[in-house]
Amino acid sequence: MRSRGSSSAPVAAAARAAGIDVRAVLSNDIVGDLTGPQRAASARRIRLFSEGLPIPFSDAALDEARRLGGLADGPSRQLARHVADVADAHALAVRPLLVARADRFLRGGDHTAFTEQGFAAVRFTEVAESYDHQHQDVRIGGGRGYGDLPEFVDAEQSRRGRAVNAAALAHLANAPSPPPGFAPVVEGPDPATTLRWQRSPEPDVVGYELLRRSSDAAPLGQARRGAGGRTEVTTQEQGSLALRGALGRDRDGYRSPPAFPRLEQSGR
Repeated sequence: MRSRGSSSAPVAAAARAAGIDVRAVLSNDIVGDLTGPQRAASARRIRLFSEGLPIPFSDAALDEARRLGGLADGPSRQLARHVADVADAHALAVRPLLVARADRFLRGGDHTAFTEQGFAAVRFTEVAESYDHQHQDVRIGGGRGYGDLPEFVDAEQSRRGRAVNAAALAHLANAPSPPPGFAPVVEGPDPATTLRWQRSPEPDVVGYELLRRSSDAAPLGQARRGAGGRTEVTTQEQGSLALRGALGRDRDGYRSPPAFPRLEQSGR
């Protein structure tokens, strides 16, 4: 769904035109209403939508994602994974339910305009929406209340959602940037896989970690291993068997969102 009608579109376009360094956009839309179905289950989860492809589209970007198998590893999807990792690390009362889709079917939100401008952006939304309270005139009909009113907002659920946002923002503000120049190195017939990246620009970075997701695993699950202070790692596993990511870690333990390999950065 295109976002030209969204109120955030001019803001996103202006940020891109001004060259503002926007690292992440967290949009909260339809959060805190537990009047929908499956209230008990919804109280402990919050949907987190993210675009998997690199945006904006270009033939080169799409071809690179296709060749590397990175159709579910764009910046917005990596941001969503990072937010979920932070919520798990802090054992928050509400955990993100990562949804591998840009938004709900045939719908969009304020994050969409930022995604289309090339920024990493995600959307938080209740697990079970009550459509009685969306795009409805305030009224009573058939004994039911309609419209977007404060009385339908659960204060505790709203607080839980804010806690997820606050934790994610704290980590994003303190963490280093993803390692630049992350790329696979193909130098010969050896089946081993060499991954190389550049040092993160922040002076307090003390090491790096590699993420691995089996090519036949669920698209949101990842395993992590330390790489120390190295900027190159060789594994005896063939590259086609797994999808990779790399992140930086600073002296305070803050981790960057993961970077996905790029073909042009390896000169391939």
